[in-house]
Amino acid sequence: MYFPSEPEKRSKFQTYIPTSKNRSDISENENNNQQNLYGNESILLIDDEPLIVDVQTAILERHGYKVRSFLNSLDALSEFHAYPDYFDIVLCDMAMPVMTGIALADKMKQIRPDIKIIICTGFSQQINKDTYHILGVDGFLLKPFKTEESLKLIRQILDKKQGLAKGSV
Repeated sequence: MYFPSEPEKRSKFQTYIPTSKNRSDISENENNNQQNLYGNESILLIDDEPLIVDVQTAILERHGYKVRSFLNSLDALSEFHAYPDYFDIVLCDMAMPVMTGIALADKMKQIRPDIKIIICTGFSQQINKDTYHILGVDGFLLKPFKTEESLKLIRQILDKKQGLAKGSV
């Protein structure tokens, strides 16, 4: 029903918002989950799509990480070769020109066997959530992935590396 307003007359609106009995528990859980998305470790990010690199770099830096990003796998490998102990984890696209993410991961593991590597891909017959570990990498993200999903996986792998994780990745 439509009731036109009249000049110089007041209107009264009431809004009803449902309450939760355990709102403090929900807030505490949300805060803990959000805190688990932050870190201060160094990440090497490689993707041949400039927009993806820009967005991912901004997100990771906003969550406290130090990020070195590259659009070219050979440049990234050169950086990793020069400073292998600087990086805590590598986030790498699978399908890139010159060298695939798996080939890059293999070369990085030859330089530093304990480096943690996450491969990202939109589609690949070589790698998926069931086979990534067989290929020698530590995590897998299917594009497009949600920010929270990537941050949680990064945190799980880094915490597992430090012996802090309770579950498997």
